[in-house]
Amino acid sequence: YGCQSSVGVQLQTSMELLLVELGMSFQPLSVDYDKFGALVTHSWLKTIWEKSDLFQFDVRVNNIPIKFVREGDEWLMLRFLRAGYNMDELLRLNRVQLHQQVLFLSDIICVGGKYIDQRYLTL
Repeated sequence: YGCQSSVGVQLQTSMELLLVELGMSFQPLSVDYDKFGALVTHSWLKTIWEKSDLFQFDVRVNNIPIKFVREGDEWLMLRFLRAGYNMDELLRLNRVQLHQQVLFLSDIICVGGKYIDQRYLTL
């Protein structure tokens, strides 16, 4: 991991996909697996996440190239969670989020930051 070999690139890509699919943290292996594991497709890294959570290992990844776009930005899935959506609704919202290719609140908010972009208000 972290090198330019084929395995290193594959692990880096898998970690980034895990982060995008989960959509809750820059440290996806530190998120509670029991609560949110269902949001992620089964993979080798998901198994690593499950075991690290089970045995309470703190796994930190430092070379994820994804960052917040704006000051005060936040994860869209965390916003949904705080709004009180249940797990079935979060699963549906997660699929929509992935389809729309959005991660952060700034991805769906207009430039002024006050309104949701119209393309996200209709299906």
